[in-house]
Amino acid sequence: MNLQDLAGLQARAERELKQGRSWTQIFDDLWDEDLDALNLAMLLRSMGAWRTEAKLLKRSGHAFEDIIGELRGLCATWVDVALAMIHAGLSPADMLRVVLPDVDDSEAHWNVAQVAVCLGPEDSDYEEVRQVLRYFRFDAEDVVEHVLGPEEVKQKARVRLGLVA
Repeated sequence: MNLQDLAGLQARAERELKQGRSWTQIFDDLWDEDLDALNLAMLLRSMGAWRTEAKLLKRSGHAFEDIIGELRGLCATWVDVALAMIHAGLSPADMLRVVLPDVDDSEAHWNVAQVAVCLGPEDSDYEEVRQVLRYFRFDAEDVVEHVLGPEEVKQKARVRLGLVA
């Protein structure tokens, strides 16, 4: 899909959202029109659909497992799910408690841990994050080693995990 196609799909999705349609309905229509999962994910990510959907579902009282299932059904990666759950109001530690048990891919575990450590709000309790990581048998230094990005991001992770002062 090129940028023009994406812009057209974004405009269509915005119109449909204004008409009261849900992301699930929009997704189902586009899927039925043979838009593939990669392009659907690109559209949903570009519009913050998973974050919006997680927030709405949480506010409606849905169980976390149901929210995760809904997001995964909308082609969200585990990173997308982790970010959406934090955006919906979970602390990084709570997000780890909710998301990690469902992750079935060893590489995705590291990515979810990275979201909690590097992309959580500044005022989060990172000692609690470290304890939750330890509970799931993550070593803080190994988490830092798996962090993607420049050295500044790794340094932020080291500080948040209490590996440096």
